[in-house]
Amino acid sequence: MKQNFFRELTSGFEGKEILLEGLRKSCNIVGATMGYRGSNNMFEQISGLPLITSDGWDSLQELFWEDPIESQAVNILKECCKKTFEIIGDNTTTTCVLTLAFFENSVDALRNGKSAIEIKEEIEKSVDKICDYIDSIAIPLDKKLTYDVAKTSTHGSDELAQIITDAYEQAGEFGVVSHERSYTDETYIKKVEGHPVEAGFTNEMYINNPTYQTCEFDNPMVLLSMNQIKDYNQIAPFIAKAFENNKRTPVVLFSEIDHHVENIILHNVSEFKFPICVVRLPAIGILQREIMNDLSLLFNCEILPSVPTVDFQGMEEKYIGNCKSIKIGANDVSFLKHDNFENDKVTGKINELNSQIKVNDSKTQKIYLKKRVARLTGGIATIMVGGITPSEVEEKVARVDDAICAVRSAKDGGVVGGGGIALYSASMNLDLDEVTKKSIISPFDKIISNANASMKIDGNLFYYPIGYDVKEYKEVNMIEAGIIDTAKGIKASLRNAASASNNLIRTDNCITFKR
Repeated sequence: MKQNFFRELTSGFEGKEILLEGLRKSCNIVGATMGYRGSNNMFEQISGLPLITSDGWDSLQELFWEDPIESQAVNILKECCKKTFEIIGDNTTTTCVLTLAFFENSVDALRNGKSAIEIKEEIEKSVDKICDYIDSIAIPLDKKLTYDVAKTSTHGSDELAQIITDAYEQAGEFGVVSHERSYTDETYIKKVEGHPVEAGFTNEMYINNPTYQTCEFDNPMVLLSMNQIKDYNQIAPFIAKAFENNKRTPVVLFSEIDHHVENIILHNVSEFKFPICVVRLPAIGILQREIMNDLSLLFNCEILPSVPTVDFQGMEEKYIGNCKSIKIGANDVSFLKHDNFENDKVTGKINELNSQIKVNDSKTQKIYLKKRVARLTGGIATIMVGGITPSEVEEKVARVDDAICAVRSAKDGGVVGGGGIALYSASMNLDLDEVTKKSIISPFDKIISNANASMKIDGNLFYYPIGYDVKEYKEVNMIEAGIIDTAKGIKASLRNAASASNNLIRTDNCITFKR
């Protein structure tokens, strides 16, 4: 029997007020964690102990409201913050606070006679101005600032901040810093010479280390293909070679692959435990070709030809690459060359790229070339996070992960004065529309409110980078005091919050299922 689902309509300002209430309740909870003197939230769980957290992202994931429109508001907020989280790995709380402020002030502007389209266009223009301003005041990361960023993200831990700073220094300018759980109660750095690739496995069935959700092999056979493999026979000779004479040599295939072919591979993995993993190709277009050419040097093999009918009989060796070990995650790959690896072509390519860096005037191109050099030279530092109890380790891991993401973001775009002062300064110094001008001071106001720092803000008081230190309750130079934000994080929070608010302000009809 077909079941009928009836709809309810809530229109105009009535719907917007309910959306606003959903945002207010959500953002007040998440915003309570903001700043040095932010507080914890405690969430009842279905079973076991409650979740107690000071993390904005964790808090947001626990929020569900009974009212369907309020519930949709928090879902939109979650999606908005997810975009920030995916880019930065942090800044969820700032995004929440800004989203609420933008929507509140947009609703007020709408009541005062402005159209939703007008509000949206003005906000977008202002956001562009602010992002340019943030770029203009951002300063590049150095060792001290790396420490400051890490300390802020680890909630003031000097120990973890120092370890993270040392890890980035050991990895090199474009090296990779990761983290794992230690089997001891100590937290330390494990430095290895490795080569990072921005790629990942194509299917979770390849995972053989469930603890870290990775696929890991020692001494694998590596195959590289720039073209989609549409016929299993294209790779069958190599698979056969990997398993000849009762061997079970692991196989790692960097390639686009037809789903019919991958189904055969996955069947072998599932039924016969064959050690195989398919890795999606990194980047696209010319960038992809250059990365794959670099990998062919590091794995010491040729890229498989595009002609599927090529007879590999007796020629397999030149297409078979190898390495000492490889770790494949959902979004990253790292591998170690054999100890006796020597390849003059690698050295030649590094020298060639370094020469291009010196003469290239494009900042973007320089960064890209340096990343290629980093991949070829290698450099991976792993922070082994330890603790006495499992809960202590989990909490530490979360802080270390946030800090690694924050430093990575800071390396990409530099840092600015923290505590909300960068956006506060933008509101004072830029020609902005009223909605944006009022909204972007909300992170500063929330930090002050959470600290119960009763103070009168004088228009002459804050000249960037002078701000307010809620730990010491005094005005300070935020950069010198180590109270900083990443420029990339602020811009991501600002753009995503403004976008979410603009979508909501143009919503006139909220249609829900009838309860």
